[in-house]
Amino acid sequence: MATPEFDDIKDIIKNKPRKAIQVHFEKDPPGEKRKLWPHVIGWSADPSGNNVEKVLCYQYDGYTPSGNLATPHPARANFRCFKVENLKELTIVNFEASPNPPPDPPSWEPIKFKYKDVKRQNCVETVDEFR
Repeated sequence: MATPEFDDIKDIIKNKPRKAIQVHFEKDPPGEKRKLWPHVIGWSADPSGNNVEKVLCYQYDGYTPSGNLATPHPARANFRCFKVENLKELTIVNFEASPNPPPDPPSWEPIKFKYKDVKRQNCVETVDEFR
């Protein structure tokens, strides 16, 4: 049975094209948040063989340990793989693109995955939903 967080993220991917999530990743400093555009959700086996809920997201704003997100957006380096259980304080937010630094275009849209992109990613082994 899926967790409520899994169901919320799946619903965003399936039904809400302009929605994203804001979360606190449990390994980040207290109070830090990330804004994520979920792309692929499903399950992957952990080292003991148990299925774990996983989500592949594009991080477009917020905290990152390196201090900076890659630009211009969208940049492949900003894709992140998370165990859903590690995403705390999940809030559904409207997607608002963070601006690219000049001279890059000021607005951008998240990458939309095609089936071949889903097959190429290695975060989620058993895909339940993608966009």
